[in-house]
Amino acid sequence: MLTGGMVMVVSAGLLMLAAFNSQQAWAAIVQKTVSILFSFGAVAYTAAQRQMAYASTDFTLNRLFSLQFLSGFCFVIAGIDMIEQYWTILKPLVVKDLESYFIYLKVVYNNWVVLLLIGGLLQLYTSHRIANIESRMQD
Repeated sequence: MLTGGMVMVVSAGLLMLAAFNSQQAWAAIVQKTVSILFSFGAVAYTAAQRQMAYASTDFTLNRLFSLQFLSGFCFVIAGIDMIEQYWTILKPLVVKDLESYFIYLKVVYNNWVVLLLIGGLLQLYTSHRIANIESRMQD
């Protein structure tokens, strides 16, 4: 889980660095490579986190683990959106005219940032609440 999380953080940082230096020749290569690395990190992180979740009789813990899974799902979808933005795999299949191009831009272009933010906030909230509830259960 730690490896997947670190890969996601480093990948997102490198992606921002490449975005700020988009006029450089290396930026396009970094964006394409890092988007795939981020996706692998997101899948590894979500899978490892899902293995850590345990079946509990406490409704609150079950809800928090479900929110953690939603957070991981946001990370994975952000990775897929990131790959589509930099590799444009679906663009030739979807874009037929100007209207469909604008719809494609609204759906794909930089929306991975929003998904990453939502996933990060959910992750922050759930990790804090789970640790708090588990510490109260031990007392």
